[in-house]
Amino acid sequence: MTRSYRKNTLRTFKSTASRFAAVFAIVALGVGFLAGLNATPIDMKESMERYMDDGNFYDLRIVSTLGLTDEDVDALRQVEGVRQVQPGYSADLLVEVEGDTVVSRVHSLPAPENNTINQLNLVEGRLPEKSGECVIEASYTKKQSTYTVGTKLVVDKANEDLDTKLSTTEYTVVGIVHNANYFSFEREPASVGNGTVKLVFYIPQQDFAYEAYTEVYLTAEGALEQDSLGDAYQTNIDTVKANVEAIADARCEARYDGIIADARAELDDAWAEYNDAKADADQQLADAAAELADGKRQLADGQKEVDDGERQYADGLNELTSNEALLNDGAAQLADAEAQLKDAEAQLQAGEDELAANAPKLEAARKQLEDGQAQYEAGLKQYNDGLAQIETAEKQLADAKAQLDANADAYQQGIAAFAEKLGVDAAQVDAFIGWLAQNCDANGTQPPQTVEELWQAIQNYGGLTIPAGLTQEQVDAIRAQANDLLAAIDEIPADTLPEEQQQRLQEARTYIAAVADAADPAAMQTALQNAVDWARQFAPELPDDIRDKLNAAVEAWWASLPEDSKAKLEELVSGVGQLTQYRLGLLQYEQGAAQLAAARAELEANAPKLATAKAQLDDGWKQYYDGLAQYEDGKKQLAAARAQLEAGWATLQDKKVQMADARRQIDDAKGQLSDARKKLDDAKTAIAENLQKLRDGEIEYEDAKAEAEKALADARAQIEDGEAALNDVEYPTWYVWDRSKNVSYASFTANVDKLTAITTIFPVFFFLVAALVVSTTMTRMVEEERLQIGTLKALGYSGAAIMQKYLIYAFTAAAAGTVAGLAVGFKAFPSIIWSAYELMYYMPSIATPWRLSQALLAGGTLILLTMGITALACRTTLQEDPAALMLPRAPKAGKRILLERITPLWRRLPFSWKVTCRNLLRYKKRFWMTVIGVAGCTSLLVAGFGISDSLNSIITKQYGDIYHYDLMTIVTKQEATESGPVYDYLYNKENVTDSLTVAMESTRQDGPNGEMDVYLMVPQAVDKFAEFADLHERLSRKAVPLGQQGVVVNEKMAKTLGVKAGDTITLTNSDDKTADFTVSGVCEHYVSNYVYFSPAVYEAGFGEAPAYNAIMSILPEDTQEARDTLSADLLAMGNVASLNFTQDNVKQVLNMLNSIDAVVVLIIVCAASLAFVVLYNLSNINIAERVKEIATIKVLGFYDPEVYAYVNRESVALTLIGTLLGLAGGIALHSFVITTVEVDAVMFGRQIYPQSFAYAIALTLLFSTLVNLVMQRLLKRISMVESMKAPE
Repeated sequence: MTRSYRKNTLRTFKSTASRFAAVFAIVALGVGFLAGLNATPIDMKESMERYMDDGNFYDLRIVSTLGLTDEDVDALRQVEGVRQVQPGYSADLLVEVEGDTVVSRVHSLPAPENNTINQLNLVEGRLPEKSGECVIEASYTKKQSTYTVGTKLVVDKANEDLDTKLSTTEYTVVGIVHNANYFSFEREPASVGNGTVKLVFYIPQQDFAYEAYTEVYLTAEGALEQDSLGDAYQTNIDTVKANVEAIADARCEARYDGIIADARAELDDAWAEYNDAKADADQQLADAAAELADGKRQLADGQKEVDDGERQYADGLNELTSNEALLNDGAAQLADAEAQLKDAEAQLQAGEDELAANAPKLEAARKQLEDGQAQYEAGLKQYNDGLAQIETAEKQLADAKAQLDANADAYQQGIAAFAEKLGVDAAQVDAFIGWLAQNCDANGTQPPQTVEELWQAIQNYGGLTIPAGLTQEQVDAIRAQANDLLAAIDEIPADTLPEEQQQRLQEARTYIAAVADAADPAAMQTALQNAVDWARQFAPELPDDIRDKLNAAVEAWWASLPEDSKAKLEELVSGVGQLTQYRLGLLQYEQGAAQLAAARAELEANAPKLATAKAQLDDGWKQYYDGLAQYEDGKKQLAAARAQLEAGWATLQDKKVQMADARRQIDDAKGQLSDARKKLDDAKTAIAENLQKLRDGEIEYEDAKAEAEKALADARAQIEDGEAALNDVEYPTWYVWDRSKNVSYASFTANVDKLTAITTIFPVFFFLVAALVVSTTMTRMVEEERLQIGTLKALGYSGAAIMQKYLIYAFTAAAAGTVAGLAVGFKAFPSIIWSAYELMYYMPSIATPWRLSQALLAGGTLILLTMGITALACRTTLQEDPAALMLPRAPKAGKRILLERITPLWRRLPFSWKVTCRNLLRYKKRFWMTVIGVAGCTSLLVAGFGISDSLNSIITKQYGDIYHYDLMTIVTKQEATESGPVYDYLYNKENVTDSLTVAMESTRQDGPNGEMDVYLMVPQAVDKFAEFADLHERLSRKAVPLGQQGVVVNEKMAKTLGVKAGDTITLTNSDDKTADFTVSGVCEHYVSNYVYFSPAVYEAGFGEAPAYNAIMSILPEDTQEARDTLSADLLAMGNVASLNFTQDNVKQVLNMLNSIDAVVVLIIVCAASLAFVVLYNLSNINIAERVKEIATIKVLGFYDPEVYAYVNRESVALTLIGTLLGLAGGIALHSFVITTVEVDAVMFGRQIYPQSFAYAIALTLLFSTLVNLVMQRLLKRISMVESMKAPE
């Protein structure tokens, strides 16, 4: 490569810096997005694998229906392929923490010498050292920091068979730990409460009361060194699992035989103790019955004497009661009379107060009326004065109109004379004079006073053309002078001048060149006037020497105008002033007439208001005098009432004295009866005491008898229950589960798989758009430089040497973009996505190494593609002869387009719009490259916003459209749903709007990809269920009622199982009973998998009635305050396991979807960035290819705004077409992605909201507008000289 060729290459880099930057940015975005998102799932999997290995996460978990013994543990240690064995205990419990009852899972701490599997990592505090101490799982506190070291945990007494599970029920948190078994915030369903575990804690093994282990964890030999997601690991685990299952039958038989033998021995001992206790109880009851019979006879004699005394006392009491009733009636009458007097007193006082209060009101009304009278008279005077002024002004205006009419003929004659002297039409002169008058009136200026002012006014008006007076000889002389002046301008070293002077010098040259190019008198007159106008404004900014020459030349050219033309203008100056003054007077007359008409209309509009005010004033005086008369009458009536009231009070006092005497006589009689009553009461008390003793003895006898019988019955029932339980003991079953059954592990791998699906589709589409735009850019760059390539080829450069320049350019831009994109993609993207997933998982920081395979796939592919396309474009160009290359490519032949055939429309289109329409279809390659680039970016934006809509619609549809209840109360016993405080509270309309009892079961059902969580719901009252849950089909919105035949399955579960209405599915309830059911309908549902039964269908299928354990309620107001009050009331009651508010579910779903939402935001941001860069690059290339065309239209007289519109109109049209195609592509891409990324327990919405389309369109149009604004600077810098240059 020669030195000059290297310089040419460097100049190419410099001159196309914006294009280089665009290629760099597009490659960086495409490579970073593809490599980063493809590497993210791998980084997450490897980080998880490392985390699992550090905690020695289990490979297999064994659970038995009858527990596991030490003998089972020893047998497992002997299984081939087993490396480590660790037994333990666990239980699901309701625990009270700081006033709340939460569903919890408790695990035993392994012995220190056996803490090898699922190792605990101490985060804070210490491990338990004694009974009553515990550590809690850190994963919950990371998500919601609620429980800290020192928190007290109390196991609820309502837990069933608590004494067989734990020996200690109160614990203090001494530390916070983490276990790989719970690195996800999602928990396996619990067997208590609502099934959602909110707390996991660990206690010493000795605090458990189980007779056998509840679970055993195993690790396999060689598994630690294998990839847990690989086939080798799975094969190893399957082999060890088969070995474990091979000993299961023998261990189950041994366990079953041991339980049966121990239970039979205990039952035999219990029967012997029962028979001995029954004989002792029968003898003791017979002795107590004899003593009670003697006591009954003695009490009967004493009771007869007391009954006689009671009859005598009753007679005296009746007489006293009768007299006292008469006295009370009299007292009541007096009280009524006194109350009536007090009421009358109050009414009288109120009347006097009201009368006193009305006196000032009457005075105020009189004063207000006097003020109103004065205002009315003033308004009437003002109206008469205004009317007189208007009439005077109208007379003056009439005089002015008469004077104008008198001068009208003179004005028309002046117009005709002016037109004749100028050689123009009189109507044009009249319009010009009218325009001058309006300007003078609007600006407050005088008519033209000099020839120059008149000439400038004619030029500003533009509608009055003065015939040219120049001869052809004068034109030729001026052109020669102009050429001399151009030569002087060209001799000035422009590079030494400031930028502003350079610009003015170029403008001066343009105007002088226009003078030099004017070939006829008319063109010369226009060119001279333009030059004179420009020189007067901008000539002072030129260098001194050229400024003087320019001013001298301009003055000389102006002087060369024929004298007769100047004389015409000088003669007309004074006449124009007179004509303008006439038109000014006429304009002022019309304005004055309009103002007077408006004033008269306003004055006449006020006349009815004065009449109305007069009528209102007269009514006011009448009301005042009427009120004054009523006031005087009221004073007289109140005085008469006061006298009558005083007489009533005197009579009342006399009656009260008589009543007091009668009251004293009755009180004396009461004292005598009281003495008699006391004697009787003493006698009755003695009898009652003896009777109570007898009854206590009877009760003690009955209690003792009942207690003995109950104790014997309980003992017998326990023995018989033991016999029944012994007969019902089922043969144990071993369940051997690998990691896929672990909720945390399964959740993480499922989410990573969904993320992998997203990162497989979006980046490829993104990458293809970037590759297409980069390839287009390089191809069009080679085509632009055809002339250079032809020149180099003619000079003897080889094809390889010429191609080298463009390959270096393409490689440099692509390689630099690849390095930058990989740096961002490998480091930033995984970290951003992982930070979102940390809302769901407790994991260490993610490892983000550089990955060669992804780097080669993304960066290498795009570099090779860029260089390959560039080489292909160069090769195609180099195949032509140098002579052909040095000639510009022949423009494409124009053809009629379809729009031209619509003649009425085509004829109405402006010229520039016609050019735009033709260019769009003329350059098809440019058309499709721009449309495809914009459509790809818009599709990504639509899909991104659509996914966001799908996520957010889960909340609104599930908890607004489908579920209408606000609270679900989980109880521990079915009886609480039938009666008791919980039932009374929730079925009281004062507390809740409505309630419905349901049965809720959390189950694990078999699916095509393993087990899945499914909730079974059975409403007690099927006819009311629609008020709490609206079951309907998603597309048709057709109701899916819950009937007496079949079950209703949610859409996500139906799709997973591949069933529809009319098919049969197999379900297992919480008691592990299995039955087949017919699907009667499939309903819209978004959160969790649900199957809805009627009670009859459930009982017919499973052979047992559903156990109702929950009550759904609709609250009168769903506020936080109302929920807190409700929680406090219900949790204080017994049998309440937990409360599940709908608003809490909303928050839980939002937390689960935040991780995917972060990926969506990242996609939208990257897609928006790509859209901007693509639009900028394509617009830049479009303008670069059309520099000569744009310079030509500038020469043709297009102003800058017209040039912008000429170019940007095509850009906007292509953007709109690409946007519309992108909307359709976005819908298809969204549909594909949304069905791919769904998690097992959630169905995403399928609808894209209109505002999402609006956002995508707005962003695309916004970027298009921004790019067009940026391109305006580039368009403005294009000089008209470019149109005259030969092709380079």
